[in-house]
Amino acid sequence: MSKFSNSVWLGIAGLCLMSSAAWTGEAGEMGSEVNDMQQVVPFNFAQKPVRGGSFENKGWPDGMETQIVRFVRMEYDGGGWDDGMDDVSRADLNFLDSFHKLTGFTVATNSASHLIRVLSKYPKGYAPPFVYMTGTSDIYVPARDVKIMREYLLDGGMLFASAASPQWGQSFRGFIGQVFPGQAMIVIADDDPLFREPYVFKNGAPPLWHHSGKRVLGIKHHGRWVVYFHPGDIHDAWKTGHSGMEPALAEEATQIGVNVIYYAYKHYLEKTREYRQ
Repeated sequence: MSKFSNSVWLGIAGLCLMSSAAWTGEAGEMGSEVNDMQQVVPFNFAQKPVRGGSFENKGWPDGMETQIVRFVRMEYDGGGWDDGMDDVSRADLNFLDSFHKLTGFTVATNSASHLIRVLSKYPKGYAPPFVYMTGTSDIYVPARDVKIMREYLLDGGMLFASAASPQWGQSFRGFIGQVFPGQAMIVIADDDPLFREPYVFKNGAPPLWHHSGKRVLGIKHHGRWVVYFHPGDIHDAWKTGHSGMEPALAEEATQIGVNVIYYAYKHYLEKTREYRQ
């Protein structure tokens, strides 16, 4: 083969490699998009108002009777995002089982989790009313996901977070500082509706492990809490055996979780009603 043909052949081979790389990149993105969509299970709220529920006098939001209550965790680069999700600890599933016993509402039978970016794939008005986030080390989230989390929260969602370590608590503050620049978390007062419905906590949230302070903090937007941050590893109390916690206090940890879900559903359904009409 001549020197000229070698050069031409190498050039063609280079173009083929470049095209292959580009196709692989596009295919990777398409595969990622398909995978994201497979994780989206739209919430099936009632199309028409339905009254009732196990807590008839507690004011549970219309639409919950038709809904399977799910507990969705956020995945991200960092340690411990799945703490307690194993088959032995069963933190999320134990909580859902208790939620069902306390309220009578139908709950999911499997744990659920996905990346933050998947929140952007849900149809308007059919996203999870709340998502849960925890961990033991630093949080690494790309800027795109920070934006998606902000949009999800402003569209009616709520972020329920719990510090499983002091390091994570500090990192979470930094993460929320990116989601809401210039807006620091503030103490949620003991007489806030979050601590009054459906269970009454006269002194605010029950004391747990205090990994990142002693008071529950949050971010409020237009009169609605969009972030609920518990500094004391609340899901540890939901694990099988309650991580050695006294049963009475573990029960309070479950009840405050019920309050958070009640608040999240109530405000999500109100804010997004227009999308379901």
